Amino acid sequence: MSHAIINAGGQIMQVALRLQPTHKVPPGGRIVRHAPPPHDPETQTCTAVEPVPSGQAAVQFLIQDKPDALETLRARKLREIDGAFSAAAEALLQGYPQAERLTWPIQQTEALGWAANNDNPTPYLDGLAAARGIAAEDMRARTLDAVQAWMGASQVLIGKRQALRDAAHLAQTKEGLAALVWPVTN
Repeated sequence: MSHAIINAGGQIMQVALRLQPTHKVPPGGRIVRHAPPPHDPETQTCTAVEPVPSGQAAVQFLIQDKPDALETLRARKLREIDGAFSAAAEALLQGYPQAERLTWPIQQTEALGWAANNDNPTPYLDGLAAARGIAAEDMRARTLDAVQAWMGASQVLIGKRQALRDAAHLAQTKEGLAALVWPVTN
């Protein structure tokens, strides 16, 4: 026979075939000597059922639309948004090894500094140019183009992610959360 540990609000906290000393019952909660009724494994909530005898007292599994069920869906939606963002950002990074990406902050700093004042030194970019066998001026211009392209593409992705996360935090219904999808269409 299995056991279910439920909290005072009826949320199924844990299901176990055999109780162990490590199983903790939350304040106001109960251990039920019965398998829980059919429930949503994502939100861990179930529909109302007849009280289930536990040997001590009758316990009723509660509510379908619990407040924390919305919070569980919100957390799932935030993970979905972050996953979609990561996939889109990763597409921008394809073809560049991690070791090269580690140098991007140096390249960006030098390229933007050079764009602001052509007299600013660019020792790292100059070294890359020498290793590639191209003119330092050409390397600076190519790097500046790449930096500006990255900044344009990444700000769109980051802005979309932030807008969707803001909307997810403000959503008051399951339907409102479900309506939030990547990419945002403007």
